[in-house]
Amino acid sequence: MEDRRLQQHIRAGKALVEARDFEAAYQELSQAIRIIEEDDIADLLTDEMLAELFVLRGSAVLSEYGTQAYEDADILNQVLDDYEQAISIQPENTIYYILRAHIYMAAKVGNFLPEAKLDITTALEVDADNLEALKQMGEILSREKNYDRAIYYLTRVINEEPKAEVYMIRGVCHFKKRPGDFA
Repeated sequence: MEDRRLQQHIRAGKALVEARDFEAAYQELSQAIRIIEEDDIADLLTDEMLAELFVLRGSAVLSEYGTQAYEDADILNQVLDDYEQAISIQPENTIYYILRAHIYMAAKVGNFLPEAKLDITTALEVDADNLEALKQMGEILSREKNYDRAIYYLTRVINEEPKAEVYMIRGVCHFKKRPGDFA
């Protein structure tokens, strides 16, 4: 019985995300998580499925609130809690660290750059060649004004997958490291 109810809420939540009804999706996914927690039935799902459930709920909140999610500490913490749950369930999944680092870097409340750097460092420890993690490390180091190291990481990305965005970030690093402190 619980399995059927759980699956209904998960299916409904996913369908509502696809339909871009993020508030309703959040409600359905929250209900699925409540069923799992209250009835202690997490074993009905694989770790991957359970972690994805938390990420999907966090993503629904981000999508519902848009840029406001990055400006409101309560909303931001709610999203970060869901990503933390996903990471605690599947600590070897680098994408969760990368996604959470994106959120940290976009946050307008507080300074989460150290947390973003820790997440990207962890992702790179698991997969040293992950291009998205390398790019983010370059962006983090650029924000820290460590331009030479930023250029190193961004060049690694460009060598594997040249993209205008990465060239632009690297170019800004070259410009800012010039004598005369243009930053």
